Amino acid sequence: MEWLEKLDKFGYNFLVDELVWHLEQGRNVVSMARVQTPARTGVIIDFQDGTEAFHQVAPKQLDEHWKECKEITAKFSELSELRYVD
Repeated sequence: MEWLEKLDKFGYNFLVDELVWHLEQGRNVVSMARVQTPARTGVIIDFQDGTEAFHQVAPKQLDEHWKECKEITAKFSELSELRYVD
């Protein structure tokens, strides 16, 4: 998929990199939710099959990578149904 290769060029963003990895594995990503608790900080990725994956992100980097990931994925019509949960 050409669009996925283009998205992968933004892999310097931890969240985009994780998203691309799951898409390459054939998983249908439904949403991404930001998590900031004393126990863990990162993103939960929800899949169409009802499963989820947690990706840990350093607290100091979460806000920047979250905002940037939203901006990057908005450029791809193939991800138009991807939801972000703040």
